[in-house]
Amino acid sequence: MKRPDKVQYEVVRSRRRRRLALTVTDTCSVVVKAPYGITNTAIDSFVHTHEQWIRDRLSHIRSLPKPLEHTYTEGDSFLFLGKPLTLRLAHGTQGKTSCARVADSLVVNVHVRGGQSAVKGAIEQWYRQEGLKVYRELVTRWTVTLETHHIPSIHIRSFPKRWGSCSKEGELSFAIRSLMLPYHLVEYLALHETAHMIHFNHGSDFRSTLTSHMPDWRTRQREMATLRLKVSNL
Repeated sequence: MKRPDKVQYEVVRSRRRRRLALTVTDTCSVVVKAPYGITNTAIDSFVHTHEQWIRDRLSHIRSLPKPLEHTYTEGDSFLFLGKPLTLRLAHGTQGKTSCARVADSLVVNVHVRGGQSAVKGAIEQWYRQEGLKVYRELVTRWTVTLETHHIPSIHIRSFPKRWGSCSKEGELSFAIRSLMLPYHLVEYLALHETAHMIHFNHGSDFRSTLTSHMPDWRTRQREMATLRLKVSNL
């Protein structure tokens, strides 16, 4: 008989893995990564040993702000640089579906036969266009400050998990969902990725660079982590 309070978990086995590892996902699933050859009894003992850590992690995830759910209909609410924007739909019979910001609203001109997918596509395109403006300005500023002597190409990507990336060729990419974060966090993210053009790792020199130019970067990083679920959907 299963104990009602026992931690329930999923086991994922891999031939490449040598040790047991625990993961608690953002959907509050507990996953044990295990090598072949380890018994279920050993895995259960491993989970039991880490039960308090699991419960603490589950409690933390459940305490995070819930994801924003979008309907892409009149009155829907979106975040841009932390500020709420209300969706307004303007139906017509001519022209392509387009999106523009008007004061505190996102106005989408959509064909009367256009559905939610058309509205969503127009909103995403608007975020990409505005996001490029925001990140180009910030990255240009940081490249001058850090004296990288190279202004990289910038892309807005649909990263499901990561916030941004820096390629070895010096191209910077930022998650489209990052544009829902408050401006001071976007500012940190731009510095973080630009600094990778100098230090292609997260070592002490990299961290020293962040501290020199943004002493509170760790606070901003933690704030981003608390908002990751809230801004997981655009």
